[in-house]
Amino acid sequence: MELELKQEFIKELLATGGYIHVKDGHELQLYRYDINKGLWEPATKYELKRQVNTFKTLDRYENLEGISWIPDDILDTAPIYTIEEVRRKSERHKPKAHFGNGTFDFIQKQRSPHDQENFFFGGRSYNLDEIPRDEPLQTELWFKDLFKEQSTFMMELIGYCFFRSYVSFKVIVILLATNDKGKSLFFNWLSGILGQENVSVVTPAMLSKATPKELYTLLHGKDAVYYPDITGIKDVDTGTLNVLSGDDIITTQTPAGTLYNFRNTAKLIFGSNELPAFNPGSLKERVQFVEMNDIPNFDDYSFKEIIGEYGAFAFKCIQAFLKARKQHSMTVTTQMNSLRLQWLENIEHPETKDKPALPKRKTVSKEMNKLNQKRREKAQEQLRKAFEELSPDNEPVKVSQLAKVCQVANKTIYARIKVSRDFTVSDGLIYKNNNISLQDRSRCCVRSLGKLKFGERVVPFTGVETFRQAFLVHSQGIYMDIFNAFFDHG
Repeated sequence: MELELKQEFIKELLATGGYIHVKDGHELQLYRYDINKGLWEPATKYELKRQVNTFKTLDRYENLEGISWIPDDILDTAPIYTIEEVRRKSERHKPKAHFGNGTFDFIQKQRSPHDQENFFFGGRSYNLDEIPRDEPLQTELWFKDLFKEQSTFMMELIGYCFFRSYVSFKVIVILLATNDKGKSLFFNWLSGILGQENVSVVTPAMLSKATPKELYTLLHGKDAVYYPDITGIKDVDTGTLNVLSGDDIITTQTPAGTLYNFRNTAKLIFGSNELPAFNPGSLKERVQFVEMNDIPNFDDYSFKEIIGEYGAFAFKCIQAFLKARKQHSMTVTTQMNSLRLQWLENIEHPETKDKPALPKRKTVSKEMNKLNQKRREKAQEQLRKAFEELSPDNEPVKVSQLAKVCQVANKTIYARIKVSRDFTVSDGLIYKNNNISLQDRSRCCVRSLGKLKFGERVVPFTGVETFRQAFLVHSQGIYMDIFNAFFDHG
């Protein structure tokens, strides 16, 4: 009876996650499968013992004695795989991407439950969100503002990053922007949506000079390799980049010194302030340039909301990639082709080279104008509702309080108030326009007119408030600064 109970104990313990050893040279590393995460994670004998002791506290096992041998028994029976065997098992499932709520199968084009046979050692904690939406995501609007006509290509690229292979498109992407903040923000976002453990931050020159051990660390199990600014870098071995982006086998070395052959799956994405200085060599047809644009109304975006859209936007990007894969072509625009040809011309004819200039920005389309207007209206509506929630009686509200309710930064609230006809901000307080005094509106202090020898303070022009109220009745705004000439500013 006790033997059966012990067997049941071990069976239930292993049901929470199996164990394997991975052999690298003469070294063994223990891994435990976390069924909640769907990932194999490094483990120790101490953690296994602690898990056994935790199970021992369950009521059905409280009378079970003599369990000290169980950790050793589990370790002795755990299968041993070499790194090469793990690679082969993992490559059988390369058309899958890991998410918190399962794995997306690029062949079946659907999500399936986690399975320890997928041999994922890294992934993402957020869930893939496949719910259809009528309205565009905040991230989509941000991409259209940031990349304009190239936004479709960039969504295809993000989807391609989740696809653990370079077989579909042999492409290297360089983002061009003079705004360092824009590049840094994008690459931080990229690290978040792909998962920090699934990316490496390194320059093309460092990749070219990396030792086999360094290449293993930088590339193995990664979805992307990026670097925000490669401006001026010339010492680049394009042959290495050609191999890394060509679905070719590379020879690396594990930390224990074992030679290890695999195909790189990490997509190469770099940023630059101008067209790069290195010679394209064999990369003439592979490098694609995408211009990043300044966003005048950047404060309209809520980055907390954009981060919350990781799962939904990832699914849209995967769908965009699958469409491009079916068509055997990514959406390369005329502007992208022009930039690549300009780069080649600059390298081949340096004597005629001018400083690479980004193409003139095109006028925003009517569609984008409508999207921007809709987005601003949504932001103003959020502002009104948040104010009403905080102040039903239309009393002044602190900017910080409103920012907290709207889940945006203080500066975003200031930007929204600036274009609002409903509110005015003064000394960190937000007033509803039909509930603010003349002095607060014009930010004036009414002083005695010394030059006219008046001994008492001048009573404010009471007609101003009446004048303004008349305009508010007809939903019109009026700036009080036109009356400031009558007063001395405090």
